[in-house]
Amino acid sequence: MNKISLILTSDYEVWGNGSGCVENCIIEPADRMLQIAGKYKAPITFFLDVCEFWAFQEIENKGLFNNKYSPATIIREQLRNAVKQGNDVQLHFHPQWLNFKFISNQNWQLDSRYWRLSEIDNFHNSEWSLESLFDRGIATLHSLFGDLDSNYKVSTFRAGAWCIQPSERIIDVLGKKGIVSDSTVAPGIKKNENLTKFDFSSHPHLPFWKVADESLLEVGNNTLIEIPIATANVDAVRTIFFKMLKLKAYNRIVPKGCIKRELNAIDGSNFKSNKAHSFFSASNPMLNFSDGSSFSELKYIFSSYVHRFDRSKFPILPVVAISHPKTFGEKNSFDKFLRWLHERGDVEFSTYAKVLNELNGNK
Repeated sequence: MNKISLILTSDYEVWGNGSGCVENCIIEPADRMLQIAGKYKAPITFFLDVCEFWAFQEIENKGLFNNKYSPATIIREQLRNAVKQGNDVQLHFHPQWLNFKFISNQNWQLDSRYWRLSEIDNFHNSEWSLESLFDRGIATLHSLFGDLDSNYKVSTFRAGAWCIQPSERIIDVLGKKGIVSDSTVAPGIKKNENLTKFDFSSHPHLPFWKVADESLLEVGNNTLIEIPIATANVDAVRTIFFKMLKLKAYNRIVPKGCIKRELNAIDGSNFKSNKAHSFFSASNPMLNFSDGSSFSELKYIFSSYVHRFDRSKFPILPVVAISHPKTFGEKNSFDKFLRWLHERGDVEFSTYAKVLNELNGNK
């Protein structure tokens, strides 16, 4: 039976409206993640929101932050140290940061019109396009990490808030820029909120696939490979059980000092969600080792996802787990989950680069 390759990922960012202290919402919880994963020699792939990083860097260079706040510097230091230790950093965009107004250290006005990636070609002053965004994003990651590893490559992308639809234009640009895999799709999940809109309810029943030119959710002959985030179809009874465990850990979901404030966008709108999930309905949760997920939930989602496939039909079985430092307040479940995986004996902790090499027949 072929091995399971688990890719631990974390979307590295403050809150989507710009609020949150970088030390408390990113640096300290990411350090805890790295310490736990390091015990099991499990690399973490951080998806760095480069749009947010550019904003921090610009304001820091202008000397406008107060109280020696230097978010771009400490982000750079943490991620470079992480890469030196065998972890990885890949590309992530939250384009609402491209048109920002700085108010104070943790108070920004962002532009919700560009919350979804597909809106960038309609940027209000033509300063940005999808192609220029990817060009600068790839160049930024190479400038941050290229000197640490001669083999470093920006191979993989994840869209902010999973908003990658419509995907045809994005697939085209990814191919032009040499990005060979995407890891945005979360099979079976859909959202239609004020800002976050995506629909992954229809998808190939495969652990990875070459996409069609028109859609990430169709199998085709494009060079881009979709390596989806692992999900599971959870019945209503088990959903209630998992939610009760989350409620029990509620005070430990958000790291200490990581405060989300209500901020209005530049265009006058707000970033409040209109979501209304039933407590009693079945769900399709992601394999998420933040957000207060219990060990029971992580174990169930992982096992359900793996059992979905006939492992003998695939060279390897990639399983992608997701997280955010800003909601990594409960660390014990993550530690217990990694220990359980380590003891299974059929799970390798991996990265996208290694999985892609193996899928291409390179050991």
